[in-house]
Amino acid sequence: MAVLKRRKGVKELVASMWLRRVREELRRREWKVAWVVENAVEMWTLFEVLTEEERKGALPKNIRVCENSLPMMSSSNDIVVLFAGGNHRLPDDRELMEYRAVIVVGPPNLMVLLERRNLLPPDIFRARKLVLTCDEDDIREVLTACGVPEDVALLAAYMMRDRLTYTDLYALVRRVKHLTGRSNDESAVLRGVLDVLHELVEETLINSGAQGTLKLVRWYMVRPRRFWGFRKIAGRLLEHIVRSLTDYLWDRSTVEPPNGVFFFGPPGNGKSTLMMNLAIEIARRCPRLLVFELDILMARSKLFGETEAKTQMAFDLIDRFKPCIVLMDEVESQLLVRRREQLHECVIAQINCFLRWRSNSKDVFIMMTSNEPELVDRAAIRSKRVDCAVLVPYPDFATRRDIVAKEAERLGLVFKQPSATLDEAVRLSTGMSCSDIVRCLENVACAIKDKRSRPVDDLLLEEFRRCALSGLDLLARANELRQLLQVLPRAELKDYVRDVMAELEAEAKRRIGGRSSPKGNPWSGSGPTGRRIGGHSDQHYVV
Repeated sequence: MAVLKRRKGVKELVASMWLRRVREELRRREWKVAWVVENAVEMWTLFEVLTEEERKGALPKNIRVCENSLPMMSSSNDIVVLFAGGNHRLPDDRELMEYRAVIVVGPPNLMVLLERRNLLPPDIFRARKLVLTCDEDDIREVLTACGVPEDVALLAAYMMRDRLTYTDLYALVRRVKHLTGRSNDESAVLRGVLDVLHELVEETLINSGAQGTLKLVRWYMVRPRRFWGFRKIAGRLLEHIVRSLTDYLWDRSTVEPPNGVFFFGPPGNGKSTLMMNLAIEIARRCPRLLVFELDILMARSKLFGETEAKTQMAFDLIDRFKPCIVLMDEVESQLLVRRREQLHECVIAQINCFLRWRSNSKDVFIMMTSNEPELVDRAAIRSKRVDCAVLVPYPDFATRRDIVAKEAERLGLVFKQPSATLDEAVRLSTGMSCSDIVRCLENVACAIKDKRSRPVDDLLLEEFRRCALSGLDLLARANELRQLLQVLPRAELKDYVRDVMAELEAEAKRRIGGRSSPKGNPWSGSGPTGRRIGGHSDQHYVV
């Protein structure tokens, strides 16, 4: 505890923690040689601290610290700590046997640098690779030594445990000291600690070369996107996924939550928005979670085996930074049915192996979206790999009313007869996607500037009538939802989707005057101009 009272001794504290942990791992594994992976920049800070401690005689007598080459004067009882930057050849097996232990400290791409410079190391270093991450007690002790309040240090240590290497602590110490010097507000310090954590994770992604394939989302800086309606779906997700997952992660429940959710349905109805808002809500309730966006297509390469290597690197990083949430948008482009284009079937098999391994652990929660689920590989979205499947249909009456009311308020549209105008607009928008409804309202907001003499109510209803008459086939959209239910029969809230289908079919029959829809699109045409539309006169199509 005496070290904690000296602010100047934080670097030495981290160095002593690192050295103790390395010796414990070598003793436990019974290794004589090891390659310890550390931060490519901060490892030299560790080298300077250990060199200074060796000069002062603070290290054990048999610890020898050197750079790029072995020491000249040494004995067989020495433990050599060799810092390698990739510019010199590592010692061979004969030289290694002369010492009690040899610890090589290098960046994650040390072996790649040596191979590019024709300095091929012994294979023993590849097999004995160590990535030492800090436990919760070490991080809390270092943060307390930097002047961070005890409760903030406790929460920050909980979020960062098993994710930072010991050399990452030097970057953490430098930035946290800057934060505590600027502000005494605990919330500001905690937000700054979150910034530091995400910066260190991003640096790891950049150094590993997986930045394009795996992208970190700073959820605490992302505002939830506008998403109204679909109250049954939102309520089901809140109860079945958010609460069960957060209770499990906080050890408040032993009931295992679903290990993933798959959103599918017609485009333009908010699947991606719903996925992102759900991830932000879970991360806010459990700040230890990291949120990643995974795009396998960014790992494609013309070189043989390069795609598989980048994909595996992304999976290794996910395993290192768990617990986390992984988002996969437009998954049909990444997990296409095998023996088709886009990705080789070996990569798809590799992804399925990852999903099978992850299905036994609840530390990685995967969310997927797809517009065409029939193109997605069946093995990737089956039960026990993605437990929850949600069909996001076209908006129902309540959802459309929420969207029209909220978007009209946001755009500053004021109606003379709000209730009647909203009801008629909601009826005319039956079968339209959420994005189409928002686009109609934005068109009205733009038209107000040119047509100030006309009431807003008339402009709004005219715009919705034009969209309803421009090729909107309600029966075809109802059949589309029916086919999507057949693709994944285990989808949840099927009764809600069937209600939407019934609403579409009832409105279709009302619009054609009670007649059944002929083959083709009965409403294709340019609008109510007195011409025949789809083989029928527009007197049968009542809008």
